[in-house]
Amino acid sequence: MVMEERLKARLKRTTVKFWILLFYIIAALVWWFISLERQSREMYNYQLNHLNTTIDKEKDPVQYQAELKKTKEDYHSNTIKYGEKVLYFWALLYWVPLLFTGLCDSKSKYRSSSKTS
Repeated sequence: MVMEERLKARLKRTTVKFWILLFYIIAALVWWFISLERQSREMYNYQLNHLNTTIDKEKDPVQYQAELKKTKEDYHSNTIKYGEKVLYFWALLYWVPLLFTGLCDSKSKYRSSSKTS
């Protein structure tokens, strides 16, 4: 009896530690995504400023437009990559708890059916 209570208390503490660690990891990932997007935007602005100071768009419009197009494509490509990662992240946050509760439900149904047999 006393041993069962100790095990339950230990399991409860372990569960709380697990959820705290999980929320910490989620918060770190969210901050990482925000930081990456901010850094990407800063690099895009830096590249535009650099482009405007190195190439004169009046004297060499073809080269300027080519470099501008490349810079915009790079920024757009990074934005898509980060958006895709955020989508996967949110899918994980949605599906993992559903799968976990489904497994717990099926485990409890299995236990109750094996007890009645």
